[in-house]
Amino acid sequence: MRILLVSPAKDSSRKMPRYIVLPQLALQILAGLTPDEHQVTIVEEEIEGLDLDAGCDLVGITCMTANANRGYALAREFKARGKTVVMGGVHPTLLPDEALRHADSVVIGEAEGVWERLLADFGAGRLARTYHHPYPSLDRYLRVPRRKVLNRLFRVIPVMTTRGCPYNCEFCSVHGVFGDRIRHVPVENVARSIADAGRGLYMFLDDNISGDPVYARKLFEAI
Repeated sequence: MRILLVSPAKDSSRKMPRYIVLPQLALQILAGLTPDEHQVTIVEEEIEGLDLDAGCDLVGITCMTANANRGYALAREFKARGKTVVMGGVHPTLLPDEALRHADSVVIGEAEGVWERLLADFGAGRLARTYHHPYPSLDRYLRVPRRKVLNRLFRVIPVMTTRGCPYNCEFCSVHGVFGDRIRHVPVENVARSIADAGRGLYMFLDDNISGDPVYARKLFEAI
């Protein structure tokens, strides 16, 4: 199966400067979860062109609110070309019914625990409208990263070591998307993914990387 994973630009007519653009972790995670028999192509539209007529069987689009309109437009364009489109990310998670007006299926929440099942369902012709596995274990997170797909485009490698937050601040989506407790990526997975990337610049995207001091100390010592 040929899978195209897309992170839409906010404005396709005016791209952001490359030095402030980070690759979407969601696309890396999906690539890492995809069985090896499938071919994965990742396109970061903020810094590279997107071929709407690219040969693929399945299109995955991740978006936040800032680029949701562009994501929906791309979904419609791909569907008009006969492609099956799956959407995910923060915005489709919080507004899945809205996203389903543009996509064939929506992943609500995190990809771990649903992505392989989604691919199997699609291959068998029984793709569901939504997929959701609340607060999955992060033991597999970045265990099989495909960072080489992205290294040619970015100078900074993003890393996330925890998800979830015990607080419920009214202005923040983390509690609603990732849950009310902190879950951890195994320290050895984080250390190995950094070593395997072979780069010198990293950005930790955790909402509160020291929220669990015991885990944080083990992490910092490992890296």
